[in-house]
Amino acid sequence: MNVKDFMRARVRVIVLCLLALGVLTLPASAVAAGHHDVSAHKAKAKGKGKKKPKKKPSTTVIVKCASVTVTCKGTPGPAGPQGAPGTNGTNGSAVVLRARGAGSVAASKDEESPGCESFTCIGGANVPVSPSTWTQGPTEDDQLIGSTTISLPSEAECAAEDTSTKTLEDPDSFVILTVNGNIEGFAIADTGTNARTVNVSFSSALLLELEEEEGSEVGTGFFLGNGSSQAHTVVVKAVDNCKATQATVSNVAIDVLASF
Repeated sequence: MNVKDFMRARVRVIVLCLLALGVLTLPASAVAAGHHDVSAHKAKAKGKGKKKPKKKPSTTVIVKCASVTVTCKGTPGPAGPQGAPGTNGTNGSAVVLRARGAGSVAASKDEESPGCESFTCIGGANVPVSPSTWTQGPTEDDQLIGSTTISLPSEAECAAEDTSTKTLEDPDSFVILTVNGNIEGFAIADTGTNARTVNVSFSSALLLELEEEEGSEVGTGFFLGNGSSQAHTVVVKAVDNCKATQATVSNVAIDVLASF
């Protein structure tokens, strides 16, 4: 081997060593010509035969009964014993009579029956109502309520013939509600300058005053149970003090409320 060949061999050895140590890298043209980078060999060597990483085992979750409430539906048990009976409800109320009048009736003059000085035998026109009877139970308490419509003439028409018999205390027109012949309700209305129509409720408050003035025995619109059944009959009268044109009465409505 001559000196020139020896030097070439020596340079080749030095280049290979530098390539192996990573100090020297070949240009792209050298790589294309067939020279391979040592790092490529190393990368290939590293990838070759590399095992895939093992999957981590799944995490096991432990649920403690003390921290989680779990409801499970079990088999139904036998029926329990029957409970104690409840207390009775409060007594209720009902309407045991709904009496209604049909059409309108002209009131008649206030003329008492001959020989009668009591307010209970006062004259007047009967106002038919239906039904007009009801039966009160032995332990039943009843209350009478009602209303009517009175169409009044003017004051001039009412007293055109005679004003001497009319006093300021007397109402021009009134409707009397009796039960079993006893006055239990009273509706009054007075005339005005012009004719008018008014709706009036039956009241028992005025009856006490009438009882003191007239000496008549009047009721209060209440019927207490006395331990036995009681039959009752309702009569309605339309009365006025007018001497010329009388008032008319219509829309009579009477209810009896019962408490048991």
